[in-house]
Amino acid sequence: MEDNQIEPSLKTYSLEFGTFDIYDNYILGVPNQDANMGIDEARKIIDAVGYHFTGPFGYIGNRKNYNSVDPMAYLFAVREVPHFRVMGVVNYSALGERFLEIERVVAESADLKFNTFSKLGEAVTWVNDRLRTI
Repeated sequence: MEDNQIEPSLKTYSLEFGTFDIYDNYILGVPNQDANMGIDEARKIIDAVGYHFTGPFGYIGNRKNYNSVDPMAYLFAVREVPHFRVMGVVNYSALGERFLEIERVVAESADLKFNTFSKLGEAVTWVNDRLRTI
């Protein structure tokens, strides 16, 4: 899937640290420049959008802005919302790839399917494919 073929979102939430679009079975998050995504931010995302999903869903983090992530937020999110099952991250930097290896270990320890991509369309396809197998 090409990036420009992604269908319009069902709803958009603008929080103080980023924008989060809701689709049928995933959230597309674009954190703000220099946002630190930790447990507090995960809690706010869950509070804002968690009720949209009654079955397995995924999260795609589109890191087009530089931001940091505390991987412990993944453990928190899976514990709070057990049907959060799949996570994709679109990364645009070599430095980001190194941090993503740590994130992968933490995510997989929480039984969260995790993968990284260089294109948003690839992440959307992967998340949808993984969710069909759950």
